[in-house]
Amino acid sequence: MEVSIIELDPNSYLGEAIQYEVDGKLLIFLTRYNAYHDFYTVDIVCNGETIVKGHKLTTGIDLLAYFKEGEVINPKIPPIQVVPILFNNDKEIIGIEDYGSNSGLAIIRSD
Repeated sequence: MEVSIIELDPNSYLGEAIQYEVDGKLLIFLTRYNAYHDFYTVDIVCNGETIVKGHKLTTGIDLLAYFKEGEVINPKIPPIQVVPILFNNDKEIIGIEDYGSNSGLAIIRSD
């Protein structure tokens, strides 16, 4: 198993665009802040096609899980898991206090 951590930029607390390449596919993570409810959402774009839209950054939940049927993964996406994490907190939802300095996206590849 290989794990990479994408750190979220604490100076981009209103949202940011993060690029990550895996297996020749360019993933772009677009984060946005919902000030009314204090949580972040993410859109994931793979090679120019939006594959996840408005998913709440919830710790421990694979953002690509909806594209998997058992062990079969949609061929449009790389064979990875993208899991929001908090380093020093047990909250489930990433809010403005946690964004950047205390959170990230774990990219998990289990070849």
